[in-house]
Formats: sequence, structure tokens, C-alpha cells
Amino acid sequence: MKRVLPVVLLVAFLLVLPVQAQSLPWVEMWVTVRDGVTGVVLEDAQVENPLCEGLPADACTRYGVWNAGRQAFILKIPRLEPYEVVVSKDGYGTQVRSGTAVDAVTTWDVRLFPAQAGATFRVYLPLVMSSGTPPPPAVYDPTAAVGRLNWWRSLAGVPAVSGNLELHSACRAHARWMVNNGVAAHTEDPALPGYTIEGDACGQAANLAFGVDVFPDDEQAVDAMMASPFHALNALDGRLVEVGFGSARLETVWSGSYSAAALDVFHGQDWSLVPAPTTFPKDNGTLPVLSYNGLAQPDPLTACPGYTAPTGAALLAMYLPYPPGTIVSTTLQQGSTLLEHCVIHGWSYRNPNHDLELQGRSALAERGALMIIPRLPLQAGKIYTMTVTWAGGQEVRWTFTTATAPLGILPMQVLLPHGD
Repeated sequence: MKRVLPVVLLVAFLLVLPVQAQSLPWVEMWVTVRDGVTGVVLEDAQVENPLCEGLPADACTRYGVWNAGRQAFILKIPRLEPYEVVVSKDGYGTQVRSGTAVDAVTTWDVRLFPAQAGATFRVYLPLVMSSGTPPPPAVYDPTAAVGRLNWWRSLAGVPAVSGNLELHSACRAHARWMVNNGVAAHTEDPALPGYTIEGDACGQAANLAFGVDVFPDDEQAVDAMMASPFHALNALDGRLVEVGFGSARLETVWSGSYSAAALDVFHGQDWSLVPAPTTFPKDNGTLPVLSYNGLAQPDPLTACPGYTAPTGAALLAMYLPYPPGTIVSTTLQQGSTLLEHCVIHGWSYRNPNHDLELQGRSALAERGALMIIPRLPLQAGKIYTMTVTWAGGQEVRWTFTTATAPLGILPMQVLLPHGD
């Protein structure tokens, strides 16, 4: 199996992207602050990165801005710059999280406890302890995860993949690193406990899912990834022949629980293959989900003005022989009713986070892919038809039925690998 990275294609694509006016490249940090006893989100906490002092204000946010939709404080941090995020609230002890900004989005879940004024804690590893409720049984089952992925791939009519034991092991290490440190990130910080070279390699090549106070089994973790539009592009790629899957779960003394999963969709690609045109779902196939919850990064809704989650579940088309830029019309119908929808391709995807925009555009462009987002959730047990027409008169049309008993997708943040 050949494993040659598509460097030429990716570089050529990046060269034609418009340059955004900014003083420094920046990434985002999302910090959710909770009461350590009750687990309630503390919307009036303060999240500060004092290392922003002396750096351009358009690339470094000193004080986190509360985002109700994400239930997190959002900060901009210059890429590859160190950060020291101070999390505080009157009547609670202060915590400090430090590191170097690498990923397009890094998520921290921070628990504050009542403490004497001025008390400060530097937290690196949560203390494992039962909160009184017996922890869920261990459910790491990579065979079940790969089987679930192949079920999703069958809905798109693409060949099944196999599990690779070495990739499983590496992804298991990365999942453990995430839950042990309460962070969702692709790149492992060597300064944090549990760092491994193998886990870091998986993280940068994997679809990631991270949940707080949810305990999905491995099939449910795969479902969360597949319900995310950009991540489904990776996992449904016809060049993918082997995958690695790892998961981990942790209950902590903070009265909170973490779960994480990593699906390596990059190292097992065979670049000698020429995938056939693919739609998801396939013609006369079934769509198992009705909606998209808006929890993924990159988020397709940043390219669909006025759209807010939940929207309809994404429809995908990949490896079509016609240039996306020459599309003249698209229609999505349920019976005779036309449905409002948003069409995204490699040249049209927009995201205010420059790194996420590059990831999204690359994922679409290298597959000649289209992503169709219905404005509203779809209805169960209905027949839909999607039609795309190009300037040369070419047309692609597929019909599908939504599941009568659609899947319930657990609320997990899903992140796209660095490979795209």
C-alpha cells in the first residue's frame, strides 16, 4: 500500500487562496469553566491570557469573549506563541493553563472550586476518583468502531476498510492523553502528562471527538464523527483502505467526566487508487441522521449566511468529473416541495479562523467535493432528491430516503485532522 502525502496538490491549492489581512496568524482557544462541585457552567468567570500584552490586538485576545452557543470563552492566540490562560471567579480558586498555540482550535474544560481568595492552581493532570456513581464499564472496542465506520461507508457505496493494530494503539494513546488532560487537541504538548510520539502522530492524522459528561460507546463516537460534514468527507474517501481507532474515558474528582475518540483517516490512504464519483447517501440509499448540531470544526455553517444549528444533515458529493466553480443550479426537493439549502465547495468555503478555512477548503478541493446543507432539519421516513447542474449541461441527481428511526447523535466536539 502506498502512503505518499499529496504535498504537490495541497501546496498548489494553498498558493491560490486569498491572503487575509492580519498582523499574525492566529488560532482559537475555547475555555469552558464549570463549578467543580456542581458541574454548572460559570458564564461570569474571567478568562485572561496576560501574555497578549505587547502583541497585536487583532491576533491576540487578552480577555476571553463569552460565546453562548459554544458555552465557552473564546480567545485568539498567535500560532506558535506561548500562552498562559488564567481562569478565575470571585469566591473560587484560580487555575492557570499554559502551553504553546498550535491547533486551529484547542478546547479546555476547567473546573473551579471554592477556595480562599488568591489561591492559584496549575493543573496538568486530573485526579482520578469516583464521584459516588460507579464509572461506566470499559468499552474500548476498535473492531466495533471499524464495523460501524464500514456501515456508514456502505451508505455511500464505497469499499470497506480494515483496522490496523499499530494505528489502533497510537490512537488509543492520543485518546488517553486528551481525557487525562481535559483537552481536545490534535497536537500533544510534550509538557503535559501522557505525551507519546505515536499518540501525537495519530492526533495530527485523525478525526477527533471529545465529550464532557457523556460516555459514548465506540460506535456512538464514530456516529458523532460521521454526522459532522467535513469529517465524513475524510472517512468516506474511496482512497482510505486502513484506519486506526482509539478511545478513552475518565471520571474525575471534579465531578465531571471526559470521553475522547480518535480515528486515523490519513495514514491508511492508498494514493494510487482513483476513487469513483461518490454521493452520500448513495442513489436510492438511506440517510441515517436528520440534522447537523453545529459542534464540528471546521463548521460548514460559517459559509452559509443566516444558517444556525440545527440545520439539515449534510449531503456530500465527491470525485465528480466537473469543476465545482461551473455549477449553474442546484435543487433539493421533498416531493414537489423545493427546500432551501447552502452549497459549499473548495473555492467558496469561508471561516473567520484562517487555519480552519484552509483545512475546510483543502478537504473539499482535493476531492472535488460538494457539501449541501439544508437550512432546516429533514423529516424522518421521507424521500428526497438532490440535483446539481453544470454550465456544460451535465447533471448529477440522486434520490434518498431518510431513516424512519434516525440515529441520536451525542453532543461531542469534533475536530478535523491536520492532514486536510
